Amino acid sequence: MAKDQDPPSRWEYMDKLLQNNLFNELIRGSPFGLSQDFSTIFGAPTLFRMLVQHDLTSSKFMNLQHCVSGGEPLNPEVMEQWKRTTGLTICEVYGQTETGIVCSVFKGMKIKPGSMGKAVPLYDVQIIDENANVLPPGQEGEIAIRIKPKRPLGLFSKYIDNPEKTASSERGNYFVTGDRGTMDEEGYFWFLGRSDDVINSSGYRIGPSEVENALIEHPAVVESASSILLIGASSRVPS
Repeated sequence: MAKDQDPPSRWEYMDKLLQNNLFNELIRGSPFGLSQDFSTIFGAPTLFRMLVQHDLTSSKFMNLQHCVSGGEPLNPEVMEQWKRTTGLTICEVYGQTETGIVCSVFKGMKIKPGSMGKAVPLYDVQIIDENANVLPPGQEGEIAIRIKPKRPLGLFSKYIDNPEKTASSERGNYFVTGDRGTMDEEGYFWFLGRSDDVINSSGYRIGPSEVENALIEHPAVVESASSILLIGASSRVPS
């Protein structure tokens, strides 16, 4: 490679693999240190969405055993396509820069498509309301981590030089993630969206991921994305 050329990014490399039907090369090894002995793929949902658009029936997955997705909600349809094609299940994780991994689908757990799993050890994760009250299963609220009487190991201590933001991230005994979700009777968490991204439609609160999931189920849709469009001072609609 010439000195004045930048090395290809990981996404450029992945795009080349897909265009040339060379997914087997990724499994056997790559310039990024993957070898035939690697057993886990950890990628954003975009990676898996790209892969299921291609015929992987002839691909050899060698020693691949675990597939993990994080960064944004994984569409259940993509999870089902990946399972049908590879025989492997994608486990979801959820976290933030301030927290590390907060929830995860652990090995051996029952997988509920669309759920980001249960709280990881050391974190007491709850769904709370605007007054820091813990909400019952099935009721929507903000995803929060208990920080009192003792702040858990792994959680950030503060926003540097920004005491106002640090204070606004705490509510009662909890650190508030700024994400909305629900928890079911078995302790599985479901992500709905950022607090400022949730849409109120005819009294129903809808997260962008719910709109995306509905769109991508249509056979004519390859990829979908939803965001909030502000109309006037207060109207919020999906776009």
